[in-house]
Amino acid sequence: MSIIPATPLPLSEIRQTSLNLYDQSTKTELFQVKAYVDKAELSTGHVLNLAGSSINIINSDDTQVTDVVSTIKTLESGLAAEEAARSQRDTELTQLVDDEKVSRISAVGTLDNRVDQEIADRAAAIISAENKILDNKSRIDSILLGSDVDLDQFQEVVSYFNTLDVTRLQTISTLEANVAELGSALSLLQQQFSSLFQ
Repeated sequence: MSIIPATPLPLSEIRQTSLNLYDQSTKTELFQVKAYVDKAELSTGHVLNLAGSSINIINSDDTQVTDVVSTIKTLESGLAAEEAARSQRDTELTQLVDDEKVSRISAVGTLDNRVDQEIADRAAAIISAENKILDNKSRIDSILLGSDVDLDQFQEVVSYFNTLDVTRLQTISTLEANVAELGSALSLLQQQFSSLFQ
């Protein structure tokens, strides 16, 4: 049976040509091809098998996919290899992240230990300084214990010693003056004694 008309219709009268295939027993439509002036449509609600030694898809501008099945298999193989590589890289990255996490936790633990040690060292230094202050206070208290002067502040101690220095200087000046007078008196006595034996 031919579906090509004996006398072709003019292009102006052609709208579409359809080919419908039905199931013989159920009379349901299985396959439909619609041919238009500028395109063709193929549709089915069932599995469509295209059989041939090689199936090619070619556009009107000569762009094409040659041997569709082999091309798809190659693409599938490439995708599988890419998926395996990505999975392997994901595993490696996960391991790197886990290693980094362990390293960071260890580093934080080390820092915590150092901070704890620094706190302990600072506390020990403070206690040592406090002991030294108490020791020095005890020594100063012992030094001032026999003094009849009430010296509670360092400034009072300095002022007191400055006063003592002034007093001592005055005493020394007085002694020097006395020594000078004694020297003069001694010289006068020597002269008088010498004149007696002339």
